[in-house]
Formats: sequence, C-alpha cells, structure tokens
Amino acid sequence: MNDSIPRRPSWIARALARVALEIGAIVLGVLLALAVSEWQQAADDRERLSAALGNVRHELTENLALLQRLHAANSAMVQRLEQDYEPADGDVQYVPGVQVSEAAWRALGSTGLTNLIEYPMLLELSRTYATIDVYRRAGYALMDANLTMLATASAQRQRADDPDVQRTFATNFLGQFRLLTEIEAELIQAHHAALTALGAGVDPEAAPPPAER
Repeated sequence: MNDSIPRRPSWIARALARVALEIGAIVLGVLLALAVSEWQQAADDRERLSAALGNVRHELTENLALLQRLHAANSAMVQRLEQDYEPADGDVQYVPGVQVSEAAWRALGSTGLTNLIEYPMLLELSRTYATIDVYRRAGYALMDANLTMLATASAQRQRADDPDVQRTFATNFLGQFRLLTEIEAELIQAHHAALTALGAGVDPEAAPPPAER
C-alpha cells in the first residue's frame, strides 16, 4: 500500500512558474518605468532650476547697478542736508530705488524648486529679497509723504520750489533720508553676498550650477 501524497501534475508546476515569471517581468517593467520617469523629472527640475537661478542672478546684478548709482547720489544729498542746507543750494532730489525688481525671485518661488537649493544660499537670497521689500515700502512711504506735502503747499498757494517748502521738506524728511540711505548700504552688501552665493549655492546632487541663458 502506497501512503505517499499524490504529486501534482508537472504541467501545473510549469504553469505556476510561467505565471510567476510573467508577474515578475511586469513588476520589473513597472519599476523600471517609474525609475526612468523619476530620472527624467529630476533632469527637468535641474534644467528649470538652472534657468530660474540664472534669472535671479541677472535680476540681482541689475538691481545692484541701480542701487549703487542711487546710493552715491542719495548719500551726497544727505550730507548736504546735514551741513546746514539752504534752498539756494538746489532742489532736494532724493530718489528711492522703488523700481528694484523681485520678479525673478517670485517666479523661482512659484516653481516649487527651492527645496533643491542649499539652505545657506536660500537663506542669503531670502534675506536679500526681504530687505528689498522693506526698502521699497519705505521708499513708497517717502513718496506718499512728499506728495502730501506738495499738495498742502499747493493748497496754500506755494510753489514746490519755494525756499520755505524746500526747507520744510529737507527738515522734516532728513531722518527718513538717513534711514533709506542706511538700508541702501545694507542692500548693496546683501546683493554682493547673494551674487557670490549664487556661484555655488545648488546641491550638486540635486541641481547643477546655475547657467546663463
């Protein structure tokens, strides 16, 4: 009497092996497709980040040139006002650089790629653009105050170039001129630091150095 368990037919074993191989091939194919897709997405992200950082660098370079020109003129104006300014010395022409740009920085933020930038460089850029925002707000506040003063002078039938109006303007806004000039100096230094950081601020495994486009 044979008590052994009957063995399954060999065709069943062969069918199961074939099914296992097919499932394995499908899983491997899916994993390879996902890997290729992720690699392609990473390559696309690196290219987009490179272009975005190039735009930021160009924006900061233009901002810096503008700020340096304005700071030289505005610093000279503040010195004049501090040295017993008289209206006969000329009109008070303090020009805040409210046209400094933030467009490229905002565009970079909208890409969702800032997580690929090394933290020290990202922090440097964030500080620079935060200072730009403060500077622009202070500049617009000064412009609004100037318009209010001119409107008041006009209502009193005084000309904008009237010596009394010029003296009042110089006296009342000297503190704001000093503050804006100090912010300009800080902003120029921040731009230099940010531009230096942009040369090597990208994680080498996450994105290549920014390229000029």
